[in-house]
Amino acid sequence: MSLVELTDSILLFVYAFWCEDQTTPGRVGVDMWRSLDGMKKVVRTLWEGVIKASGGGKEEESAKALLGLCYLIDALVLMHTTVYEQSVLHTRTQRISSSPRPPPPPPTSSSRLNGSQSSNGSTNLTAPANGLPPADSPSSLASASSSPSSSSDPSHSNSGLPVDYIPTILSLTSNLPRSLRLLSTSQQLLSFPILRKNFPSTWTIAMNSDIAGCGGDGGERMVDPEWIEGGWGWPLGPSGAMGLGVGGSGVGAGGMLPHMVVFGRALLQEWVKGRKEVREEYDLSKGWRRV
Repeated sequence: MSLVELTDSILLFVYAFWCEDQTTPGRVGVDMWRSLDGMKKVVRTLWEGVIKASGGGKEEESAKALLGLCYLIDALVLMHTTVYEQSVLHTRTQRISSSPRPPPPPPTSSSRLNGSQSSNGSTNLTAPANGLPPADSPSSLASASSSPSSSSDPSHSNSGLPVDYIPTILSLTSNLPRSLRLLSTSQQLLSFPILRKNFPSTWTIAMNSDIAGCGGDGGERMVDPEWIEGGWGWPLGPSGAMGLGVGGSGVGAGGMLPHMVVFGRALLQEWVKGRKEVREEYDLSKGWRRV
């Protein structure tokens, strides 16, 4: 049952990291969130092993639901950090666009020499018979590549942009589609029929919860990871609709994280209760205890 503890640990880390982000409004500890990547990958692989070892039927469906929870954690955490990094990039872009463009680098000494020779008529340049421009000699290519630019700046590229600017854009443009794919996979594994059939207690709590999900009423601050009976506002609210919340301080994936933590712990606790071979109960506050 160590897998249950590992999965629960990730959920508690998510809640702790979310609380840490609240201490500095407007900022997200991206490196802090990325520290979970290795642990999330291990836990997801272990749940895949549980599915393969299951005998099918309800046992397999329940394990797939927990695997869906792993994908849900991945999706929301990636959305949370990506949205923040996009806002940082937007601010950087505005600053770069409003700053004066750096002047072009001055010509190299070799190009000045060639231009002087041409103007003095000391060099006779003729076009080749085939009409193509003359190819550069190996020596000229070597000298061009080895000559440093007088305006070179290790923090900026030749275009005048910071060296990490383009890589950051490429990373963010791939992260958002990836998070949506992870969310779609989680919804396939953690579907309403599976929840209703295999996790009836969790389903009932979710459907009867009065906590609004991801709205402007601070619903994300009303949930309690140690009191799942108090309910949550996402991913299953009073309307039974699954989706992305909008509005208020809890907008986006960041506001969904506390709801997901309580929802995930409810799934874990009920999954343990449904295992006949387990003679212990998983207490969300104290851990394992005999029943």
